[in-house]
Amino acid sequence: MIAAAIAHVRSGGTVAQAFGLGGMRVTVARLSPIVEAWRSPEESGETARYVAIGIVAACRLSEELGCAAARCLQTVAAAYRRVRLAETRRRQAFAVPQATSVLLSVLPVGTVALGELMGLRPLSFLLGTDRGLGCLALGGCCYAIGLLWNRALLRGMMANIGMLNRDVGGISADGGVVPWLTLIIAMLDVALRQGSSIPRALAVVGRICGGGIGLGMVRAGEALLRGASWHDAWVVQRADRSAGEAFDLICTALEPSWTRGDMSSARLEAVVDRLDAEERAAIEQAASRLSVRLLMPSGLCFLPAFVFVGIVPSIISFAV
Repeated sequence: MIAAAIAHVRSGGTVAQAFGLGGMRVTVARLSPIVEAWRSPEESGETARYVAIGIVAACRLSEELGCAAARCLQTVAAAYRRVRLAETRRRQAFAVPQATSVLLSVLPVGTVALGELMGLRPLSFLLGTDRGLGCLALGGCCYAIGLLWNRALLRGMMANIGMLNRDVGGISADGGVVPWLTLIIAMLDVALRQGSSIPRALAVVGRICGGGIGLGMVRAGEALLRGASWHDAWVVQRADRSAGEAFDLICTALEPSWTRGDMSSARLEAVVDRLDAEERAAIEQAASRLSVRLLMPSGLCFLPAFVFVGIVPSIISFAV
């Protein structure tokens, strides 16, 4: 969808026309249903909304600085591809722990079914005797606790990993959540390539993106225009607990350009690559930690459930 819009804009059309909005202004409210309609089944509604917000931000950047709309949309497409790749990595990394969790959850029930097929009649012991009911109660409790424990581990890891480039600020000027950090950095690169000064680029991109990072960028740009040193312009932003790391990345990447006049593009691209590498490493580390943590519910819950519900009834039924 974004590629088609880029092609339409390059052929002389407008972004609004590319998305079927005619002469209307491109806003998140108008664009979100269109992006949602193009969303693939494996994508979340949140991702679709982030794409819509990114497209609107790209349009604002093009309008305010005169940047080529196609170039601005390319930054959105690149950020979207990175997020999709991160989601794919996350699914692949967590596939083995999830499969292990499913296998452990069906093991007690599968053992009982196998015992019935072999003629051991474990169900008769479990449901027809006091000792069997006791085993069933103990095994059922262990099984239920193990399921809840497993789901909590999986849900927590899946929710917190692979999302480093999202949720980096508050609310943008158009009423949407600030887009990915990689997109903010790419938009900053586009603004500087267009010929904007660093204070102007920081102010415009920050105002468009909004939120905590956007406000910090605007303040840094204003401080530079007032004659503050590079360090003084960023000292407050870098002390921010919620977004200090993002400001560190931006400040470090742009400092040589401000102090020595170096080109900033290569350094900003390196920041994006670093974010991708950190995200990939975080996903791999989280999958490894999850595999280890799954041993706890396996040993403390599923193994006792397997013994109480599967092994003990089969042995007693066979002995009797």
